[in-house]
Amino acid sequence: MCLPSQMNTNKLKLKFIFILGTTEIGGAEKQAILLGNELQKIQSYKVFFILFGNKTGKAALRLEKLGIPYRIQKMPDSFFTIVKLYKTLLYIFRLRLFKPTVLLPYTNGPNICTSLIWKYTGAKACFWNQRDEGIGLINNSITRKAVSNATCFIANSLGSRDILVKMFPTIEQRIFLVNNGIETIKINVNRQEWRKRFSFSENDYLICMVANLHKDKDHETLIRAFKKIVDDSNCSDKEKFKLLLVGRHDDKYNYLLKLSKDLNLLERTYFLNEIESIPDILNAVDISVLCTFSEGLSNVAIESMIVGVPFTGSRIDGIVEVVGSDYTAYLANPRDSEDLAAKILFFRNNQQVTKELVKRNKERATNLFSVDRLYYDSLNLFLSYL
Repeated sequence: MCLPSQMNTNKLKLKFIFILGTTEIGGAEKQAILLGNELQKIQSYKVFFILFGNKTGKAALRLEKLGIPYRIQKMPDSFFTIVKLYKTLLYIFRLRLFKPTVLLPYTNGPNICTSLIWKYTGAKACFWNQRDEGIGLINNSITRKAVSNATCFIANSLGSRDILVKMFPTIEQRIFLVNNGIETIKINVNRQEWRKRFSFSENDYLICMVANLHKDKDHETLIRAFKKIVDDSNCSDKEKFKLLLVGRHDDKYNYLLKLSKDLNLLERTYFLNEIESIPDILNAVDISVLCTFSEGLSNVAIESMIVGVPFTGSRIDGIVEVVGSDYTAYLANPRDSEDLAAKILFFRNNQQVTKELVKRNKERATNLFSVDRLYYDSLNLFLSYL
């Protein structure tokens, strides 16, 4: 394969417009910003971001820090046909002003609305980015029209690809797999200092889940598993166990807070909201857990493996693809709190095996999920359609 750096790509005056469905940060937004920064930094391409939303959020702040220009605007949608038409025309007009070469929408809303209208914007291609296993994606006439219009589809996992094939079989040959990339991880605060800042002792066993608290993640199973651990009569040092739920307080926060209170876990459960440096917290905890109903390719699973913290979670395709099929014995059945509790205790009680698995995970993640691979695979795909 010819690498972009070996081509005269700097002679091509390309402009990439990324369209995100929120001004906040999630896995999809993190990957889009990472790719945009690489395109701007390595090849000096023009990069611009459109963020659907009403206020400046974490994604916008990260773009500012990287020096990447962006605009916040409302999603071109409405209950009223005339208003929807006006917003759509305005969206097309604004995109045309940016003179895009390539449009890169991420997640359902941007994917659908941009694929529907991209041919009127002056762009040469529109790449639909499928970042999960079809959460909220509906096979209706509007979506089918958008799917038929898109230049091609980028899936970040086998699960993401398979859901597109299942829902829209005719596009199978236009779907390309590009893995997530994880930028070089820097630990700014060591384990001891981080624990000291948050008033945890070195002897505390910290169980951590990094995921925004919304309906598509399964924090409830982890909380119920934690309850089984602390109630386990065979667990002699259960007072040392603490649960850290790190993520934006979205639509499930109040429910999870009440659940922790009802299960008498509130004193040892910590809702830390968003923390700027995820690698710092992963480096400070004893095990990273990801319980979820659906997942594309999990950033936090990859980051946990690279940092070198034991990892377990739901045995679903998106996570199995990250850790490898030979690791499934160390994952829990979805929605099974008893099995998850057993997996966490296994890592706690088998230090030598845990050490070997951590080493294995770090090697796998470093080899498969590099920023270079994300950049080169993406750019080669873009250039093949221009």
